[in-house]
Amino acid sequence: MPVVCPVCRDEYEDGVGTCPDDGATLVPADRVEEAAPPPGDESLGTFHPRMAVELRRLLELRGVSHRLVEVDDERTEVRVAADVRDELRAELTLSWGQLLRVLPPDDAPPVLATGPESHPGWHDAPRGAWVDSAGQLRVATDEDEALADAERRLGPVVAGVGALLLLLGWIQGGSDLLYLAGGIGLVVGVLLPR
Repeated sequence: MPVVCPVCRDEYEDGVGTCPDDGATLVPADRVEEAAPPPGDESLGTFHPRMAVELRRLLELRGVSHRLVEVDDERTEVRVAADVRDELRAELTLSWGQLLRVLPPDDAPPVLATGPESHPGWHDAPRGAWVDSAGQLRVATDEDEALADAERRLGPVVAGVGALLLLLGWIQGGSDLLYLAGGIGLVVGVLLPR
């Protein structure tokens, strides 16, 4: 049975998990109407069905508007309002272990066998969360990882260019300008965070 994006209604072959255009979790074609998101509705994540039940209880206790969309037998998407999504994702990332502990012993093994090792039962869990300098919970995204990687590479590159300029100055017989540029590059590169 083909799967369909509930946002743009494009059809995909079975086995594709998310829409490349919208990032929405694909659903079976016969369930697309009930999966269509209302305005401002965003995915909190895709979970083992048993964990989705626990999340439903938690969200109902807090009075958070939500809905569950059955993706397949192994995955259920939980959708919430866009204005609470990021804060909920950050909170869940930090307290996922506590939510796992409320599972009855018979339900835990199948949940623990799915998803990443750090967040079993949560198929698309963020890589981490932290409290920023303003006291807000933040979730690590792929963009954050790419930016951090770029920042970690900048220092060694600048230091390498500085060392190369120093070497070039020495080869050319003591060019003061190359020594100065190389020395500054080397010092700045060493001092940049890694």
